[in-house]
Amino acid sequence: MQARTFSVSFFLVCFLCLSSQSAFAKKMYRWVNENGETIFSDQVPPEQSQLRRESLNEKGRVVEVTEKEKSKEQQAIDNRLNALKKAQEKIIAQQAANDKVLLSTFRNVKDMEASLYATLQSLDAQRNMAQGNLKRVEDQLASQQKKAAELERNGKKSSKKTCWTKSSKQKNRYKSLMPK
Repeated sequence: MQARTFSVSFFLVCFLCLSSQSAFAKKMYRWVNENGETIFSDQVPPEQSQLRRESLNEKGRVVEVTEKEKSKEQQAIDNRLNALKKAQEKIIAQQAANDKVLLSTFRNVKDMEASLYATLQSLDAQRNMAQGNLKRVEDQLASQQKKAAELERNGKKSSKKTCWTKSSKQKNRYKSLMPK
């Protein structure tokens, strides 16, 4: 019976020692120093804490990676890249919203082209009307200048300045409506 009790207690002690080994296992680190040597240790020296290192579990597998400390220039570049990514995401979101509006407004590409064609025709009609009005004002100006010249030749006083000013104002107003 003593032999059996001894073997059971020995077995229990061995089992407890083996199972508690993971509780006593320390965290291990692996890193490569400036000389290119791979170092394994349970502590990272302060002078090498800025290097890239990996935390290992008791089986030697990588659990966590701590990247190398970045310089101020690298941090500035990362900040700029992050800002650019945010701006790009904002542009993409705006484009998606614009696309959604287009898709809700038009059923297909033909509808969009038909709307574009109608808008272009409307703009052409407005341009033609403005050109016609400009031509009419230019003709009125030429006519008034002829009358003023004829009155001057006959020795009569003409209100050339008022005719010229009124017609010029109209002409400038119509020219401002014309597309360039």
